[in-house]
Amino acid sequence: MKKVWFEEIVEQMKYRKDQGHGLDPKNPIEPNDHYIGEIPDTLKNLFRMAIKYEKDAEETILAAKYSSDEAVAKGHRERANEILIRRRFLFDAFWVSVRDLYNLWDKGSIGIRKGWKVVWSDPSSDPLIKAFEDLLCSSIAACGRD
Repeated sequence: MKKVWFEEIVEQMKYRKDQGHGLDPKNPIEPNDHYIGEIPDTLKNLFRMAIKYEKDAEETILAAKYSSDEAVAKGHRERANEILIRRRFLFDAFWVSVRDLYNLWDKGSIGIRKGWKVVWSDPSSDPLIKAFEDLLCSSIAACGRD
């Protein structure tokens, strides 16, 4: 019987030993950020796995784009869609876990900064910056907003 995908993810999270290999947050704490705490190792691994899925999806999409065989390209697109659905699940699980860990349910915008620092941010009053933040946060990887 095939192993349930989520069980595989839990196993990988338990035994993952890498140090990120470029998958860790890089943005420094900003002036409007409020530092809350740091991310535990289990959640670091979950975040890294979600980023890895994101990279895999991008590579698969490129393979589809540059394939000269339509059947092969279609297979790549289907695989990319599968990877993106799994990526979304991992990021959702990550952000829910962060909100739960630090009781940030009432904060509209939360984020992870360099050094695995958890922050929540004040909403911007500048409409141009607000529009940019909304665009940036349309990716679950960018911030913890829904």
